[in-house]
Order: sequence, then C-alpha cells, then structure tokens
Amino acid sequence: MSKRSENFSVYMKKQGQFQFSFAGPRWKVPEGKQFEVVDKEGAIFIEAAPTLDDGERCDWGNKIIMALGSADLGQILSGLKVDNKVHLVHDHNGKTSTFKIEPGNKGSFKLSIGQKEGANNKFVSVYAKTHQIMSFVQLVEFAVPRVLGWDQV
Repeated sequence: MSKRSENFSVYMKKQGQFQFSFAGPRWKVPEGKQFEVVDKEGAIFIEAAPTLDDGERCDWGNKIIMALGSADLGQILSGLKVDNKVHLVHDHNGKTSTFKIEPGNKGSFKLSIGQKEGANNKFVSVYAKTHQIMSFVQLVEFAVPRVLGWDQV
C-alpha cells in the first residue's frame, strides 16, 4: 500500500490558498544492473488558487502549479535564512512561473505565485505568519535529501 502525506496549507480569506505537497523521486533499474538509481528527482509541489467571488472558497479549477526541485529548495532555504526573500523563476514550454516570499508587516511574509502563458496571466498571493514560514522551512529542510533519494540508500 502506498503512503501519501498531508499537504501543508496557507489560506487567507478573500485572497486564496497555497498548498504544498511532497513527491519522492522515481527510481529505475538500469539495464544489466541489479540496483536502482534515481530516474527523476522528487519535488515539493505548490498548488495555489485565488478565492472565488464569495471570498471564502477557492477556485481550484484556475489553480497554478509549480514543482520545486532540490536547487529551488536550496534557494528557498538560503533566501529565508539570509535576507528573508525568495524569488524563483521557471520557464517551461512557453510558460513562465514565478514564486516569491517577501517580508510583510508585523511578523508576516507575503507568498506570491504567478504564471504567464501567452496572453493568459494568473496570480495568487497570501500572507503567512512567521510560525507558518518556520514550519515551511522545516518541511523544506526535511525534503531536500528525500527529493534526491538519499534517505533510501
């Protein structure tokens, strides 16, 4: 039976919600070998959705998805531990995605994600409290060796 972990979420009424989930690496046995190697690195996935007109429920049909690999996770850790700022940009098949974490007011951090594909632009931002960001940092630190498969060798 496979296992699935709980998502880590940050929700802000009338703004939206961010959900972070973990996926481990994909393994394969190379031809002629008797051991497995990582075929594809794992990731932390961000799914973010704006709220609907009622300001309560989120529009998950209009969500933004971004995968964060080990290099991104390192940038998040160094950014938050050095100057409290993170700015990641991914360009993939004509689609540009950005993820930012910036200091907010009174012990908060602004999380924002955007996605541009041609003339189609999506954007979601929420404010997270310091304790939520510290929990996120712990999850990222926990994930780094696991996305690379180091916890299984």
